[in-house]
Amino acid sequence: MKKVIYVLAIFLSHNAFAQQTSTINIKQIDSLIKNSKTPVVINFWATFCEPCIKELPYFQHNYKAKLFSNVSFYLVSIDVKSEYPKAIDKFLKRKKIGLPSFWLSDNNPNYFMPIISPNWGGSIPATLFINNQKGIKYFEEGMFYKKELEAKIKSVL
Repeated sequence: MKKVIYVLAIFLSHNAFAQQTSTINIKQIDSLIKNSKTPVVINFWATFCEPCIKELPYFQHNYKAKLFSNVSFYLVSIDVKSEYPKAIDKFLKRKKIGLPSFWLSDNNPNYFMPIISPNWGGSIPATLFINNQKGIKYFEEGMFYKKELEAKIKSVL
């Protein structure tokens, strides 16, 4: 129980406009996935990934949308360790992205990908949509466009 509270405290401690990326490991993400009481959207991305960069403004838009005020949004960077935290924070600030942001400290995809989804083939961007109250868990690889993302989020509400 202490671990769950610690993980939630990390997630909730982020200011909406903060450009400070924290480290997170896959066990903490798994705990959030299993214990979340509200709908959650977790986007896995990297600063070198063009499709990731293109879709980030859509996540920012939905994060700010009143329609989705009960949804928790998180960005999880899988950039190399040398990019954490300065390059990631600088990138997000330049792009005006204010979602809670984390850097995944587990660097073995064979370890962390099956925990997120057994269907994850390794591509990014990749997004996880969860609503534990309704028993919903969707995982999708590939870039979302604005309307597609909105529709997918609505489907888990």
